[in-house]
Amino acid sequence: MAQAISVISYGADVDSRFIQINRHGESAVHKIENSRCAIRAWLKSITGAGRLAVESTGAYHMELADQAHKAGLTVYVVNPRAIQQYREGVSQRAKNDRCDARLIARYVDREHEELRPTHRSALGSAGLGNCSSGAPHWSDHASRSSRAWPE
Repeated sequence: MAQAISVISYGADVDSRFIQINRHGESAVHKIENSRCAIRAWLKSITGAGRLAVESTGAYHMELADQAHKAGLTVYVVNPRAIQQYREGVSQRAKNDRCDARLIARYVDREHEELRPTHRSALGSAGLGNCSSGAPHWSDHASRSSRAWPE
């Protein structure tokens, strides 16, 4: 008899400096720096199959989405309007980064069958430099901010 594979859902709220990440079903929200090294360290802590949803935030979400895809997670870059409508639909009044991470994790856990994963070719390379380069920087921000994303 085949065993069902449990897929863990993660939601991330991203800004220029930090990423708030929630594993669906847990109350804890982890805050990491929005840097290649911090993202890589977080991804190494994940075991098993997973899916990650992140709101499209211009270019700030790209490094996380790219690294998560490389690590084998199914990545969903979602429209912020969809998250706003979901928030209203579940009557969640709180609006802050921690609550958003939890809401995005809930959204992808419950709605993933209706969503289309973001393909690796749409992510490209986010260009944050290597882990020893110090503060993150965007090497090609202009071309990335206009990149089209699948909905």
